[in-house]
Amino acid sequence: MKRKCGLRRVVFFLAICAGVFSACLCVLLMAGEYQLAQYNFDIHNRELQGWEACRQTKPAYFKANEEAVRSCLKSFDEARDNFWVRLPKAQMAGLFILAGLGGATGGYLLTWSVVWFGCLGIYRFFRWLVLCFRGKPVIRNGLDSHKWATKMEMQRHLSGKSDLKIKSISEPPA
Repeated sequence: MKRKCGLRRVVFFLAICAGVFSACLCVLLMAGEYQLAQYNFDIHNRELQGWEACRQTKPAYFKANEEAVRSCLKSFDEARDNFWVRLPKAQMAGLFILAGLGGATGGYLLTWSVVWFGCLGIYRFFRWLVLCFRGKPVIRNGLDSHKWATKMEMQRHLSGKSDLKIKSISEPPA
């Protein structure tokens, strides 16, 4: 009994560690996506500001590079329309919280399911090994000797009693 309790404690501890790790991983992945989107937006915004300054100071150079300006505007529009850039701060905080909770729950449940399926697999493997080495069950008179009810039937056959009489409690003693 103490082994089961000890195993449960160890698995519980591992499940909590896995939950915390997966929650942190989910939040860090989302934060990385957010930072990358903000970085791209800032880069394209600065490039656009540079072209705007060029348009005001050197209009001839600006006219000569209209293709580059259109490309810059297209990149800026794509960066501005990114999901992470458009997301308000409150919704972003809510998404981070949901990602943390979902990651923690997923890591915890995944650890328990891996342990449960692992124990089930080990049990099935040892059961298969025992059946392989034990061989086929002994069959006498068409009865399987490994089943309890069959064993009772075999004892009845071997003892010579053809019918098993069951006494009921309601019968008066004779």
